[in-house]
Amino acid sequence: ACAGDTVLVEGTAFTIQDPDGLVTIFNGAANGCDSLLSVIINFTIPPEVELMGDDILCLGDTASLEFEVDNGGGLNIVLAEESGQTQVLSGIGNGSTLDVIPEFSTSYTIVSASSGNPCPVVFDPTDTVFVGVDRIVGSLSSEFNQSGFQIRCAEQNDGELILEMLEGSPTY
Repeated sequence: ACAGDTVLVEGTAFTIQDPDGLVTIFNGAANGCDSLLSVIINFTIPPEVELMGDDILCLGDTASLEFEVDNGGGLNIVLAEESGQTQVLSGIGNGSTLDVIPEFSTSYTIVSASSGNPCPVVFDPTDTVFVGVDRIVGSLSSEFNQSGFQIRCAEQNDGELILEMLEGSPTY
């Protein structure tokens, strides 16, 4: 049985907090006598996994997503990006990492997890890790001066360059 389960034996409930005891089975013997049954239920604590690694980085840099695993290891995990693209990861244990180099800011979420343990892996499917990509995107243009000329000569006041930042965080 898995932690959190309740096992009923002849109407007596056994849980991880109360895994053993005596149960009477009235008229349970072949001769009509009552039977006394000693019950011991082994409860298994399921593995738990959490994804860590919120980060802000520059385009082309690497972020490390880290898996925190309790009560086991060797997990098989399906990880999804915000775009819906998935990756299947095997052998994930506590402290396992996955390096990612996203082109755009994105979130990562565990969508499924399994192990050799008969109990389901515990994870929060709404828990996400955000990796922000600080992209520097700008627009450069020139303005005509009063005479109708664009920039022509260095050190001359005959035009203007305009740099407009569209994405990114100061300082550029």
